[in-house]
Amino acid sequence: MVRTKGWSSMKPEQTRQYKGYGKVNQIKVGDGFFTINSSETLSTITLTGIEEIHEEQETYTISKLSNGNTFLVEGFITGTEELEE
Repeated sequence: MVRTKGWSSMKPEQTRQYKGYGKVNQIKVGDGFFTINSSETLSTITLTGIEEIHEEQETYTISKLSNGNTFLVEGFITGTEELEE
């Protein structure tokens, strides 16, 4: 979750295929991301650079939670990705 933009993505056009992400912004260097630390304090961290990895990477998609549609990954607020039907 980007502080001044809301939900954002490196590839917004691909992210829009998921439910609830009709309005997704482009992530850019200088964006401030909301984070939550171990003492549950909300803060922001600024993106200082972007490095694309062109090799295949194993990733996981969480499509549904028992309650809500956001969760924390390494302190960053992220959301589920359920495809639009």
